[in-house]
Amino acid sequence: RKGILYSTIWTNYIHGWQDRWVVLKNNTLSYYKSEDEREFGCRGSLCLSKAVITVTMDAGTDHP
Repeated sequence: RKGILYSTIWTNYIHGWQDRWVVLKNNTLSYYKSEDEREFGCRGSLCLSKAVITVTMDAGTDHP
């Protein structure tokens, strides 16, 4: 499976949270500065094949 979505990622202390183009393919989540900059390579990636997802309650709310 593969898919795409826009996500906000912490980039650094100067720019803080920034939108990034994210691609999920072959159990790997890769992110790029933008869709147009995919040809320059990804900014980072995470292998999700052994990932464990834990849902917790958000502080101050009644939902995850």
